Amino acid sequence: MNNKAEKIGDRLNDATDALVVWPLVILSLLFLAAGLIPLSFMWGLNHLAYFPKSIGLVYAVLILVAFALSTSKRFESSLRNLSRSFEKTPAIIRIIVLAVMAAALFYLFRVHVHSLGDGYQRIYQIEQGYYYYHTEPLDFFAHGLLYRVLKFLGIDSGETTYVVFSIVTGVCFVLAVYLFRGYRKTDAGCMPMIKLLILTMGGMQLFFGYVESYALYYVATLLYLLWAGKIIVDGRGYFAAAAMLALALFSHITAIILVPSFAFIIYRHIKNKTVSPARRYLPAVIVLIPFLGIIIQEIILRIYMSETVPSISGGLLPLFSTSQYAIFSPAHVNDIINEFLLICPVPLVLAVALIRRKFDIGKHFIVFGLLAVVPAMLTLLLIDPKLGMARDWDLFSIPTAIIGMTILLMSRIGSRKKPGRISVKFLLIAISLIIFSSWILVNSSVNRQLERAEDLLTFKSKTAGYGTELLAYYYRFRMNDSQKALELLETIEGEARNARVYNKIAKMQIDLGRDEAALKSIYAGLRLDSGFTELHMLAGATWLRKGKPELSLPHFQTAVMQAPDRPECYQTLANTYFKLDSPLVAIKVYKKLLEMKPDHALAHFEIGNLYRLTGQYDSAFIYTREGLKLNPDFPNGLKLLEMIKAQARPSQRD
Repeated sequence: MNNKAEKIGDRLNDATDALVVWPLVILSLLFLAAGLIPLSFMWGLNHLAYFPKSIGLVYAVLILVAFALSTSKRFESSLRNLSRSFEKTPAIIRIIVLAVMAAALFYLFRVHVHSLGDGYQRIYQIEQGYYYYHTEPLDFFAHGLLYRVLKFLGIDSGETTYVVFSIVTGVCFVLAVYLFRGYRKTDAGCMPMIKLLILTMGGMQLFFGYVESYALYYVATLLYLLWAGKIIVDGRGYFAAAAMLALALFSHITAIILVPSFAFIIYRHIKNKTVSPARRYLPAVIVLIPFLGIIIQEIILRIYMSETVPSISGGLLPLFSTSQYAIFSPAHVNDIINEFLLICPVPLVLAVALIRRKFDIGKHFIVFGLLAVVPAMLTLLLIDPKLGMARDWDLFSIPTAIIGMTILLMSRIGSRKKPGRISVKFLLIAISLIIFSSWILVNSSVNRQLERAEDLLTFKSKTAGYGTELLAYYYRFRMNDSQKALELLETIEGEARNARVYNKIAKMQIDLGRDEAALKSIYAGLRLDSGFTELHMLAGATWLRKGKPELSLPHFQTAVMQAPDRPECYQTLANTYFKLDSPLVAIKVYKKLLEMKPDHALAHFEIGNLYRLTGQYDSAFIYTREGLKLNPDFPNGLKLLEMIKAQARPSQRD
């Protein structure tokens, strides 16, 4: 009877293995052919399109070798021996080796172009002192703290801060996954495969020096799911799972989608009367604190700052529309498929087997899986990728990774059947590693990544205009190529060519010495939005350069009315009055600035100099001296004071 049962079990495993192998073949063929498919249909898996055809041939050979080696007993034996040899070395040596290898990999193949995501915005924010944002409080605080530490050490760079944080977080994640002990002994054979599949998912891109605020969130989310699986299988790990979920909640508000799955496992824990009340309720308290904190914070912000905080409904997609991006529009469905292909292509293969084959999964794992997957899927479906999912893949990588990770755990841990054969495990890892290596090599090359960014940000998507703006930013400030930036911006058409775009076009034209063209762009932008202060400032500065302060004046006056809290508006207006031979009016403008900012040293010096020029030496002396009190190191401050003394009458000098 036992032999018969084993034979039946082997046949079941053979059938299950076949359900995994054939989707792997399809995935491999799709990976090799993705570069031939239009980008808008296959942006999640088309990395080979950025290599010569010879590299595609190399990858094809690697895939063939993977399928061939998967049936080799000798190769299987070599893998086992290698693994055993590594595990025999002291734990501290293994940890150091893994940490060094991970750090080297993340650094050497790091991202160089930050146009995807909100990279350049994040760099600007941290360098301007933005250390808090209500949707990502812990992440902004942690990056801000690291920025101050690096600045103290002489490294004043927002980009370096994000790169260091990304790499360090990635190393910690690799070590945490490696040190995770796994689940019950019957599944011990699957654990190395699960760990390698986790470490080769597309979300790992966040650790290659990627500039965004999701690295910590990604780590906490996946470690929470690992420990939650241990709770269901072994009944242990409640505090670790609670700590990881709390970390995720503090890192990003969207971690709320994980709360239903935690509520399920903690409910079962609380019902366990054999555990002391403190141990039963403490994990729930650990999660409840950040959860309630987030909810209360959002309520307060919407009561007192409703005009600056976006409404929840404003971030949702319409149900269906034939003319725009909607929940069930073909473009959105295609984007979701591509997000899965980018983040978790191999777990998708396991999902096929999970659906086609009725795994004997415990009911608790099924409930947990549904409570994890359904909110994540709803997030992908409902949340509006305002900047395009191809550009904002990082934001949607977390819910996609949740689904992929849950499928992985359910198919390999939740099942009570025997783990699959070594050949299938090897194939899963090999194909995952091959895809993993392709996007690493794309991102590690400035030229390849820039080419991919250009493709993703400029193909006709729901936000092609803004994507092109990001590319233009890169060319202007990173490559010092204003001509290329201008050419990109001039490709923006229709509604996307708004006042902000005209402002950027005008700046590029000014960089290139084309003031007449810049003025045409400025006034085209003002016709669209007369309240765009930057355009008024740009128009005023351009007319001043052309020696026509009388044409500058109305623009600077408008700028002061529109932005009364910006010192530079007052400074340019006062300078214009001076050029129009109205120094006393210029003094009045500077005094209005001092009413708003009494400690503005430059305004004191400017007033002092204007009083000197009009012969009012007492006032000139007072304002200049006050300016020196505020800023003793101001260039030419002491020189101005000496000039005032020298020009004043002897009686006034005393």
